[in-house]
Amino acid sequence: MSKKIILCIDDTPSRYEKLSKMAGDDDPMIIVCCRLEEVTFYLEGPYQIHGICLDHDMPVEGTYFARQILPTYYPVAITSANLVGARNIAEILSERSFDSFTRISATLNGWETRVIEFFNRAWEK
Repeated sequence: MSKKIILCIDDTPSRYEKLSKMAGDDDPMIIVCCRLEEVTFYLEGPYQIHGICLDHDMPVEGTYFARQILPTYYPVAITSANLVGARNIAEILSERSFDSFTRISATLNGWETRVIEFFNRAWEK
């Protein structure tokens, strides 16, 4: 079985250090990127992405990724601390009928655990 990969679309890689340490050598593998060409590379390449963490305020807005780039079958954890931006992404994901998404602000204590729990529930479906 291949290793699960969570693609974190965010311009602050340090935000995911604890999440990466929590995963350790086990699933999932955390990949952080924010440039459009990087995201496209991972989504269209031979990688089996199992979930997406999505920030809002980056050089390319999270709303663009939500509206134009992400396939609807990925579970998405909106990790933006910007409440308005996170709400806007959630509305787009809802309009596009994403199978599974949640809002978990990366500023909350213990958010990493909640993200892993969200993905584990989504993967059980």
